[in-house]
Amino acid sequence: MNTVGQRQASVRVLIAAAIVAAVLTAIAATGHLAPGDRPIANAVQSVPSGEAPEEVADVLAHTVTETLVWVAAAFVAWRRKRTALLIAGVFVAVALTANPLIKELVDRARPAVSDLTIRETDAQEGFPSGHVQGATLIFGFAWYALSSMDIRWRVWASCATAVVLLFIAFDRVYNGAHWPSDVVGGFAYGVLLLTLCIIASQTAMRLGPRARARRRRRVGMSGETTSA
Repeated sequence: MNTVGQRQASVRVLIAAAIVAAVLTAIAATGHLAPGDRPIANAVQSVPSGEAPEEVADVLAHTVTETLVWVAAAFVAWRRKRTALLIAGVFVAVALTANPLIKELVDRARPAVSDLTIRETDAQEGFPSGHVQGATLIFGFAWYALSSMDIRWRVWASCATAVVLLFIAFDRVYNGAHWPSDVVGGFAYGVLLLTLCIIASQTAMRLGPRARARRRRRVGMSGETTSA
């Protein structure tokens, strides 16, 4: 896909994620549940999963794991001399701070004991899921770094990212820490912020001093050719 095609695809993803995030935020802000929240949560909690999936999800969503994944993705960007990708990684690190602010603004309570089986408690608000939003940003950044390589890496990165996010999303609902719409909201905000980080990094590269110097050289060479 060429640069223009990538830019158009990014804009489409941005719009879709923004719509989903806006709808779920509006519902959560009213204090109501999204359609399907309760039956889906009950179905997830009825799955006889045991402790293994929960332990795997806890490891995947741990700060140390996510830090190592971010560093590995940044290393790939550095080795491949992808400055825009490195800039996107910095933006992703900053975007991780957005979740507490969104939670405070929306102010949606987590599921209560009367709603679901609560296996894990947290004092913070419920929407959007911080675990899912953070994992979407970090593992999504890693996916973006690896997808710039050949098709084998792209397929592997896509499958691995999907499995990681599904594990974490399942864990948050299974433990009664979130409603399904909290989890989907976390994913939507994660995709929205990740896409903004990518677009912002690409824009910074296009408007940076090196890009301007290259454009001036091209214009100068074009003028010399015309005069000759």
